[in-house]
Amino acid sequence: MRILFETHGVRILEVALPGNMETVTFYNPVRRNFTIFLSPSLIHKPWRRDFAFLSEIGRAFLFADNHYTTYRESDRSRRFTHHFSAAFLQPEQAVRAAVYSLRVQPNDWTYELLLRLKNRFGVSAETFNIRLKELCLISHKKHNIFAKTIKDYYVANNYDEPQPSSKLPQNRIGDLLALN
Repeated sequence: MRILFETHGVRILEVALPGNMETVTFYNPVRRNFTIFLSPSLIHKPWRRDFAFLSEIGRAFLFADNHYTTYRESDRSRRFTHHFSAAFLQPEQAVRAAVYSLRVQPNDWTYELLLRLKNRFGVSAETFNIRLKELCLISHKKHNIFAKTIKDYYVANNYDEPQPSSKLPQNRIGDLLALN
């Protein structure tokens, strides 16, 4: 993914950033390109690194849409950047194809299956649960149950990402077993 953006003038550098900063982006008006700095601490959290990186790309789009002048970050702009990241990492057609291939109905979801499929897309459990809800592929009841389970896991485990059980095989048969 990096190569795709770098060939279009987006520089991506990993450097230590101050405080709790994970990413920061700068625009060079002379060269008309963006440089995105990523914290090396994200290397151990690829799902977070990709999401944070694509959020910065979303911010670059907002900056360009604002005629390359500073804009004030708002709830609306954060929602846009987060949705941009989610849609890029989990394209609708790909998510639908994965769900339909397993014949999963909105009420059929198990927590294990959600964890297995989120790993296929390289995203967090929370992001995948939200995307399933956006695409009407999961019932509101299941979505809410999983949202609480995920948040509880994050709090109890220092915001580490929940992983699927290693007891099931790591292939489509394992996904079908997780469904049951």
